[in-house]
Amino acid sequence: MRCGLGALLALSLLSGCRGPAGPAPAQFQWTATPALELIPRQPLRGEAVGRPFQPQEVRFEPGPAGWRLVVAAADGAFLVLDLPGSARAGRRWIRPLAYGGGYWQVASPEDPAKLVTWTSDNAWVLALDSWSAAPWRPEGPQEQAAGRASGRLAVCYEGGLGGFGNSWVAGEFRNARVRYLGRPAWH
Repeated sequence: MRCGLGALLALSLLSGCRGPAGPAPAQFQWTATPALELIPRQPLRGEAVGRPFQPQEVRFEPGPAGWRLVVAAADGAFLVLDLPGSARAGRRWIRPLAYGGGYWQVASPEDPAKLVTWTSDNAWVLALDSWSAAPWRPEGPQEQAAGRASGRLAVCYEGGLGGFGNSWVAGEFRNARVRYLGRPAWH
């Protein structure tokens, strides 16, 4: 479909005609307003409290009210996001900068050999490109493999007191585990 320049703004929402999206950036930079178009087309990576954050595993597990996303690094650091609502292929979440909704286990700014739990204002965007999750089986074991998920993620934590600088993780993930760790709260 072709759209004239004058009609582009008026019709874009109704007709689906959009201007060119442009390529994804090569590098991600911390922002208070992460967006899907800012996510580089490369595996997840980031910076946590001034140190590289290299995710080794992405997984989805039941949380208190829905699914929980866990992004874990080999050094023991990990990020947890509680996802509101249901998960499905094509689902998009956008969380504006606010307190809560998860936490980050990071190296202490005072002693990098120790991990501390960090909660701060954070903003994030998550797009699930694929999602499969088998139902919970009451007769099965506590831990049950449920399926796989792929998508794109950008999370930004706002720095503050105590040496906690602005931190972020962004990129793509493929074939993340979806698992149950006991009966989910919604079952």
